[in-house]
Amino acid sequence: RCINIDGVNTSDIKYIQVGKSMQNSYAICLLNNGDVYGVGFGGNGQLGLNRQTNTTLYEFTNLANFDTKWKNIKDVYSQGVITVALTNDGVLYGTGYNVEGMLGVGDKNMRYALTQIMDNIEEFGLVGNSVIISKDNNGAFYMYSSLTMKKVTTFQDKNAHLMPNGEVFKDNKLYVRNTNTTFRLYTGDAFVEDIIPNVVASVAYVSDGKLYINARYDITKPGQKNIYQLREVFKNAVYVQGKGQNLSIVDGDGNIYETVGGKNSELSNIKKLVAS
Repeated sequence: RCINIDGVNTSDIKYIQVGKSMQNSYAICLLNNGDVYGVGFGGNGQLGLNRQTNTTLYEFTNLANFDTKWKNIKDVYSQGVITVALTNDGVLYGTGYNVEGMLGVGDKNMRYALTQIMDNIEEFGLVGNSVIISKDNNGAFYMYSSLTMKKVTTFQDKNAHLMPNGEVFKDNKLYVRNTNTTFRLYTGDAFVEDIIPNVVASVAYVSDGKLYINARYDITKPGQKNIYQLREVFKNAVYVQGKGQNLSIVDGDGNIYETVGGKNSELSNIKKLVAS
């Protein structure tokens, strides 16, 4: 098995996120029942241990042992210095290095425990390690701006899908953050993420076990247009992490794969690393 958590079967794990904060590593594991386990460095509050000392965990530990708000979690994303969690009841929480106010809770105070950001939330994403974007149950979108979460008045759609890294997929088109309160249609000319020459997989999205990426054609070839679209690249995926052509994939049987580069936009160069 990839990891060992006392009393937890591999089939109980929804996904695991590995992060790095101030060059120190940590990991967060979300279970299907909404429990969250953490391990590693938590000195910047990103593990939400509800304390400012003894913040390193040396084995996977249920975070509800430190703060009961770590229960009934639907999704949790961590980008180094902050961690954001959404409960199944629609409450959005944040914790971590809030010295620039990026948690959107109205101040610049560090957070060592989960702090409520919003409620009535359906989805959320993180752009980099500092900008939270959320969508409520009515299809309204909100972005972090000047210490608070501000409504995107020009963009509302209950059917639009907000992806974990902050892009919005709507009507087979991709929208990205433009300003603190607006989205723009992504044409591929100046994306907010890093662009890898020839082929880009800037979005990874798993639905019903199928992995889709937002890939573009090789624009170095004559006659090719700079077109982006979601493409199915993998079946039976339960978790994916990474950016560009550097993706790690876990399938439903516990096998781990990684992309090995190459020039084709379907990312067919996928290599199995570890078998279950």
